[in-house]
Amino acid sequence: MESERRVRERVVTLDTEAKRRFAAGDVAGAVDRLQEACDLVRGMIGTGRPDRDVALQLGAMLYAIGEWERQRERFTEAVTALDEAESVYAELGPGAGQLVTDVVIRRARVHAHGDRPLSAVADAQRAVMDSLDRVDDVPRSPRRLDAARIVAHAAQVQHAVLGDPDLVVAAADWAIREVVSGFGPGGPLALTLADAQTLHIAAPLAALLHTAAGRTGPAEAATWFATVTGDDGFRVTDEAVADVLASQPSLATVLTHNDQQRYVDVLTAPPTEVRLLVPAQRVNHSVGAGYGAVLGELQFQTAMGADPSYERLCGLEAHALFAWASYRGDVNMRYQFAHFGVEWLSVLLNFGQRRGERGEWSAAVDAANWLTGVVGQLLPHAMIDGKVRDNVTAALDWQRAVYAAVGDASAVHGVEQAAAVVAAFGDGT
Repeated sequence: MESERRVRERVVTLDTEAKRRFAAGDVAGAVDRLQEACDLVRGMIGTGRPDRDVALQLGAMLYAIGEWERQRERFTEAVTALDEAESVYAELGPGAGQLVTDVVIRRARVHAHGDRPLSAVADAQRAVMDSLDRVDDVPRSPRRLDAARIVAHAAQVQHAVLGDPDLVVAAADWAIREVVSGFGPGGPLALTLADAQTLHIAAPLAALLHTAAGRTGPAEAATWFATVTGDDGFRVTDEAVADVLASQPSLATVLTHNDQQRYVDVLTAPPTEVRLLVPAQRVNHSVGAGYGAVLGELQFQTAMGADPSYERLCGLEAHALFAWASYRGDVNMRYQFAHFGVEWLSVLLNFGQRRGERGEWSAAVDAANWLTGVVGQLLPHAMIDGKVRDNVTAALDWQRAVYAAVGDASAVHGVEQAAAVVAAFGDGT
């Protein structure tokens, strides 16, 4: 007991020192101290059944490491820490659901900052959907305000990866409404620090995207909310609007411009309805794989067009639908994976190829990493189906080239091992 007490005291000392170093601008030193503290806590957990407080402490330190590594632009290290934090919190049971969601949305922010759009949108939508599952009917309840914070971050993430601006602005508006919903008309806007932080994220995004879409009234309201959070000089610039118009088409626009109007009412909604906040809400997950395949076909068609933003958005949206259907354990993804898995593989391969052609190597590697999981699930089908085997082989060939281009020898070796297994299927050995 005395030894454990000393370990706990050492952990507290290291945690305090880490925070002091971070406040002083020594982020690397802060991370080192927290890593040492995490090692000590892992040792405590390894000696017996950990109590809840120990697990919470480890999760909190890993959560902080994830954010600090993001600030250092060490994205792989950040994701590793957050993956472990998610695992630690998940073991605590359903009562830790909000903690898990906080980790997932932070990881989405890491992916977005690191130009990993496929991973960013998958984590962002998962965090939003999990948050919405927990909301109650009480205005400004802790659960609703937590959801507002998560949704605001998801709007920011989707905007950063050039997602559908209709989803982004709807998410931003939803977050704003949740924060201000309990205040009476004409009454004081008594914001907490957390409220102000949510508005600080959501309001500028809403102002920008409403302005870009020509919605003057909502843009002015969002601008006002942006200023009351302390940014008195905030204004939407012409340059920012031009960037949105040049690089962020809505899915409704892409569908309409490619003679796919029949899907507009099915897959999209006017952003002013504030109904669709993330791709996972477009359709029920039970039909998500089917519509993912539809958007995958449109991705292929638009890749040959003059506007690369169309292809990018279709790829993001198709992947998001496949990823959500897979996460929810949809029957189509379990029992028809030979078909839908190949469709998902094609989306990832096309997306990654286009990113690589444009020198967007982080995004290309993101696609390659997702392919690893999809290929792994397709291997049993590749053993007996030549078409699946050909698609898997093409994906592995591209993966090998991408990993070689970025100098990841370990990943190249892993791909070569998988390719040897697939080749053996073809030889009948």
